[in-house]
Amino acid sequence: MESYSKALFSLMQVELEEVMKRTSDYPFRVECCYQTAVRYWLDVQTKLAAKEFESNKEEIYFFRNIKPLFVSQIEYYDLLYYLEVFKPNNGDLFPAFLQRENSRLSRFIESNKEFYEYYKTGQTDKDENYFLRNRNVPGDISNYKPYLDPAACTSHDHLISTIITLENYQHFLDTNF
Repeated sequence: MESYSKALFSLMQVELEEVMKRTSDYPFRVECCYQTAVRYWLDVQTKLAAKEFESNKEEIYFFRNIKPLFVSQIEYYDLLYYLEVFKPNNGDLFPAFLQRENSRLSRFIESNKEFYEYYKTGQTDKDENYFLRNRNVPGDISNYKPYLDPAACTSHDHLISTIITLENYQHFLDTNF
């Protein structure tokens, strides 16, 4: 599963780069990238549904390192689309909007401080609780993220996806505004 997913992720990255070059219509490009990322993730998720991991170690690796790469791309393009659609045209309102967008990562870190430190410092002692599918998954995540099958979720993989998403989004904001 790991080599298949990594190869698919590389193909997705190439396709995303190509999509961003196709047209000058930026919102359309972002929407196409979002749809592309969803399509690739759904391919992996379908394979995952029929997959039994050979070991807990393999499953933990997938949910800690592979899945967040795909899901963070979906969420990143979702944020870029949000930025494009909702940024105020009124120049006086834009600084407050940008400040709020710039605070997304710091608010997330503050709300998830313990896990953020766990992940960023490379700790692994809680991985069996966080990244195995037989553990508790909070709520039905598919209710608000239709591209996620609850059977393809662990209790904490979504947090890694969010960290990657928000770090990439912060970089985009720092680079472009």
